[in-house]
Amino acid sequence: MRTVNYCALKDVYIITSMTIVIMVCVWHAVVPAIFFSWGARVANTCDVIVAAALGSTYFVAHIVFAVVITTRVCTTTIHPLVYFKHLFLLKQR
Repeated sequence: MRTVNYCALKDVYIITSMTIVIMVCVWHAVVPAIFFSWGARVANTCDVIVAAALGSTYFVAHIVFAVVITTRVCTTTIHPLVYFKHLFLLKQR
């Protein structure tokens, strides 16, 4: 009997994306505290820095995921054109 891998690549992708979205939600809860404690200028500066950090993290995560999918999954599956050619040859027999 085959074992099931419960942490598939798509699960890792979804969990990573959800984690980044949760970090954005937490940040939006922290910004008002910074605004009322240190003022608008500090809050705006921090907001730009954190937005750039979270945005670049999200972008890098997508690039890494694309590379992993291309190297792991695409090399282990049969190419669709080869599959359809095989089906066509079987029908001709």
